[in-house]
Amino acid sequence: LMGVDAVDAARIDMWERRADAEGIGAASELFRNSHPAFAGRGLAGRAERIDQIPELIERGRARMAWFFDKFDAQIGGNPFITGANFTVADITAFCATDFARKVCKVQVPESCENFTRWYEAVSARPSIAGR
Repeated sequence: LMGVDAVDAARIDMWERRADAEGIGAASELFRNSHPAFAGRGLAGRAERIDQIPELIERGRARMAWFFDKFDAQIGGNPFITGANFTVADITAFCATDFARKVCKVQVPESCENFTRWYEAVSARPSIAGR
């Protein structure tokens, strides 16, 4: 899951960090500013009441679209994000996507055919399909 040598591990780490910052970060921003459970808690870690920020909902959606486009290009014709092997980068990107789809109601754009193929293949893995 973390690579077979130093170069592979570095590439996987880079894409896993991107999946976290750009995928999970975008979905989190969207969720925090749109879900009723976070009313009055628009900024994390603040004790005082801070309203949700509607502009961050749209920014979160835009960030998700950018995430899908970037990862679609990276996947290309490969089965997984960094090539032939399933890695931690795939796990993080899948979690970001699944959360965005199921909780934030964000869909992968139809133009992201590589990403859609990847998402369907990862969804069919026994460790995920059986949950």
